[in-house]
Order: sequence, then structure tokens, then C-alpha cells
Amino acid sequence: MDYPGAWPSPPATSPANRALALLRRRGASLAHRLLPRCCALCSLPLDDPAERRLGWCGSCAASLPGVDAPRCPVCAQRDPGGALLPRTAILAGPARGLPCQACRNAPPPYERTVALADYAPPLDRLILALKFGHAVSLAGPLGAALAARIDFPLDLVLPIPLSAQRLAERGFNQSWLIARAIAGAHGGAATRGKSPAHEAGVLTRVRHDPPQSLQPLRERAANLRGAFGCQRDLTGLRVALVDDVMTSGATFAEAARTARNAGAAFVATIVAARTPRS
Repeated sequence: MDYPGAWPSPPATSPANRALALLRRRGASLAHRLLPRCCALCSLPLDDPAERRLGWCGSCAASLPGVDAPRCPVCAQRDPGGALLPRTAILAGPARGLPCQACRNAPPPYERTVALADYAPPLDRLILALKFGHAVSLAGPLGAALAARIDFPLDLVLPIPLSAQRLAERGFNQSWLIARAIAGAHGGAATRGKSPAHEAGVLTRVRHDPPQSLQPLRERAANLRGAFGCQRDLTGLRVALVDDVMTSGATFAEAARTARNAGAAFVATIVAARTPRS
């Protein structure tokens, strides 16, 4: 997801642009070490060492919007009737109930979606802090929380890639940071006793498009056709695609089709926040 309020940046090839991105990263990292550690969600001080490592307080973690809501196992949209499966199963892992009507009518090119919570206050502030405030340490807790909800085996965890121009502007890919944290935290029986591999350059963005958040929902799928490439053979692999926010699902759908065309046997999508259906 792209923040519509971001100001224009110089071209990706500009030395000034690269230097500015480096200064932003170093300045944000220094500030994060020197300033008092506060909850990324409620801004209250974190006195407990375990909470300081996580980046948010236990109260906020338990009250994330929709964190325990029943969801469609395919698209992770909330089940408004709460009939998909009980709350205890949601807390233990992703939904295992029947897909929602929309996914039954038009199945997407991925089998499962794992979402931590809804894209709503205060989780939206945490994601914006990671993405545009350069609070890169927040990727670790997001990835660990998501890994705890994955109950199926994976061979490979891949971030949704940024275009070269957007990567140069931002200085990092927040989806890669979350994907790396997921792979590091996800292991055990569900993954055949080993953690999945994680690679940044398997999927590539072959062109630079306007931010999806600025496009009408109905046009997003068309705008993304042919936007991704795959740099390796994925034949027989169980692949997870990772991003910070899922809204229409168009980005994930196009990336999943690319992974399928490269031979992936199973594709899941993993997202920190899911935008509720309006």
C-alpha cells in the first residue's frame, strides 16, 4: 500500500535521491536508539523488557482491530456473521472454515491468506511508522505475530517487490523486512521441521506504476497486469507472498499468478493488515 501524502522525490538515478534515502535511514535508526521506547500503538512508555523487544504493549496487542475476528480462510475478509469458525481457532491460527461467498464465486489465484488484524487505528499508525517513519524495528514484531498464525508448511517466503524507482525513493522495502521476520520466526512441525527460505529478488517489479492507493478499486487489477516477473523456477514449491496491507487484493492476485506461472504448487498471502470490505 502506498501513502497518498508522500511528497515527490527526485528520479531514482539521482545521486541526491540516494544520499537522502541513506540519511533518512541512518537518522531514523539513531533516533530510534536514543529516544525513550514507547508503544508504537498507544505511545505509552514500555517499561517491561519483553514489551520493549516487541515494540508495543500487551494491552494494545490484545486489542488490535479484528485480531480475533472470524475471517475467510482464502481472502481474510471478516465473516460478518461470525459463522466461519470459533474465536479460539482464530487465535490459534488462520481460519479453516469455508471460503466466503466472494471467494467461492471467483476463487483468487492463492489458496490462503493470513492477516494479523484490520487496517484501522491504531494498527494503521504502526504500519505508517514502519513504512514512512523508517521505524524498521517494527517489522520484527509484525513478522513474529504473523508467523504464529501460520499453520501450514512453506518452502519459500517472498516479499511483494517495489519498483526500482520506489525502492530508491524509500530506501528499503518494508515487505521484505516483514517477510524476513516471518521466515525467521516460522518453523517446527508446520514447516516440516525447518524454517522456510526467504529471498528478496525472486519476484521483481518490471515497471514503475502510480501507487495503487491512488487508483480506483475497479481499475487496480488492470493496472497491474504484467507488473511482476519471476527470476527462478518455483516448480513444486509452497510459496507465501508478503506485504504490509491488502486492500482490493489485486497486487497479491497478480503476484500469485506470476508465482503460479513459475510452477508454484501452493500460494498463500500473508499481510499485516487487511482493509475491511466497505
